[in-house]
Amino acid sequence: MAMPEPRTYMEAGATYSGCNKTPRSLLQRRSIFRGSGLFQKGNLGSAITPEFDRRYKDKNMNRLMMGRGLLAIGMLVGTLSWAKTISHVGDPAYLLIGGGDEAATHAWYHAFREAFGDMAAVLILLAVFFGPEKWRTPQTWVISMVLMAGYYAPFWVGTPFIPELAAPHILAEVVHVIMAAFPLCALFISRQNFIRRSGL
Repeated sequence: MAMPEPRTYMEAGATYSGCNKTPRSLLQRRSIFRGSGLFQKGNLGSAITPEFDRRYKDKNMNRLMMGRGLLAIGMLVGTLSWAKTISHVGDPAYLLIGGGDEAATHAWYHAFREAFGDMAAVLILLAVFFGPEKWRTPQTWVISMVLMAGYYAPFWVGTPFIPELAAPHILAEVVHVIMAAFPLCALFISRQNFIRRSGL
């Protein structure tokens, strides 16, 4: 003879009493779940409570502040490299040999272009990290990664093919490592502030 469907939690508890599920334990678990404050109305799909949302935002803000600090340190150290690049402009030691008058100063032109291209990349990264929240999106995270790759990769990618493309001395190499590593760490530490809960 089939047993009727239980109509209440008490009846459900009595039905499962043979599996060590007492009515009291079932009611307690339901009460604890509903009173935990993690989810409204005790449903997994319901809205997140203000307390949970506040903790989420605080954690992300801490990550963003850490990222901003790392980015600022990297950019500050990077000004040493930038100043050295701009100092090449007008320096007779950086004249090209074996060319005419126009060709001889062409290296100055490229140093000047590089310095201003680097400045543009730095300003964009600073604006994204320190600007309004609406500027930090999945798209600007990818753009920031592309900017960093274009800015920092030339420090090393050419060396295996042309050894002369390496840093001229160890101090310059240390500067390059710091100015690249800190902003890259900042970008990954702050990733949640760009993607929020949408995923990337």
